[in-house]
Amino acid sequence: MRQILNKSITIIFFIIIVIGLIPAKPASAENRAMGMILEINGKAKIKQNNILSPANIMQPIYENSIIYTGKGSTLKFADYRDKKEYLIGDYSYIIFKYGKVEIKRGSLQKVSRGGKLPLPKNTVLVSRKISGVVYMYVVDPEVKISYPKDKALFATDNIEFTWNGDGVKEYEVIIIEVGTNRIMKPYPITVKDYKYKYSQSKDTPFRLEYGKSYFFVVRQKPDKELIEKYGKDGVYADQARITFSLLPVDQAKKVQEAEKAYSEVIKKNPDDKTSMLLMADMYKENGMYQNAVDVLYTLRDKDPENPYIYYYIAEMLDEMKLPGSDEIREKGKKLEKRL
Repeated sequence: MRQILNKSITIIFFIIIVIGLIPAKPASAENRAMGMILEINGKAKIKQNNILSPANIMQPIYENSIIYTGKGSTLKFADYRDKKEYLIGDYSYIIFKYGKVEIKRGSLQKVSRGGKLPLPKNTVLVSRKISGVVYMYVVDPEVKISYPKDKALFATDNIEFTWNGDGVKEYEVIIIEVGTNRIMKPYPITVKDYKYKYSQSKDTPFRLEYGKSYFFVVRQKPDKELIEKYGKDGVYADQARITFSLLPVDQAKKVQEAEKAYSEVIKKNPDDKTSMLLMADMYKENGMYQNAVDVLYTLRDKDPENPYIYYYIAEMLDEMKLPGSDEIREKGKKLEKRL
């Protein structure tokens, strides 16, 4: 094992829900955040899930929530539907309902023209323009893409996407170029599985191109009955989205050639750890961190007592901003102490 390695080796989707309309397989009201509490002056309480408790800064506000402010108290919140901030006056009683905020007592006024708003943890801000109106919502994405990770780089357009399944029979997948709003045929494509492999077709206008970035979107296919009742633009199911990019064509060709060479060597000698390490280095140098991690995990299985492999894996996870690097790095430290 080369000693080149050492300790210094250095994520909406998401569900789109149209306000005022019923989504396919709707999440409960408690799972759909309409906004977030930004400031509290004085005393305020919030009722959610029929539980009344003191309101807190950065607390999500869900559908059917009720906010009460005390005498001489105010509460500012961000409304994710129009990306604006509002101030609830003193001694107010406000109910958050489908598509509107109902003032039962007190006052409510807009205090900002909109802008970038803070989001609750593990939520995604999504929007959809329907009949000229832009609807905003914050949701907990129930469909999660397993592979590839967000912002992955590829040297080939032979990509297979996978996501978690929850007993859903059909999904729709879309690939669209970043910076465009046009969905081209053959998308959306219906998939009766938890994976989709991209393939080019001369009969469709859409093609992945080297040097460009794309969104991959997967969503639960809406129920036909709801589509008939509310229209295709009125029903949206769970969504998840990642971005991915193809390397520029010259760089991609070099990576493909290197992949082929290393793969042939490793195929002849599956225990060639040096070639595996060089392959991981090549992926790292080209920003293909997910590929590097895949090779490094195979290398770890063949050399589980080598601490430097753990350091390398931790570095790649940090590059991808994925969890788990601290635990893997700590395992490497424990193994190094035994050397």
